[in-house]
Amino acid sequence: AIHEEKHDKVILQHDNVRPHVAKPVKIYLETLKWEVLPHSPYSPDIAPSDY
Repeated sequence: AIHEEKHDKVILQHDNVRPHVAKPVKIYLETLKWEVLPHSPYSPDIAPSDY
């Protein structure tokens, strides 16, 4: 039998551009109860395609 796992927790990581960190977006993400990981500025390890 195949064991199905239910994944209820969402962890979001996005960059710190203004549309992503705007207050309405933060409020909306809070209503979804998603965990938002902080994004280090100028981190080529996290987003190598940006460099």
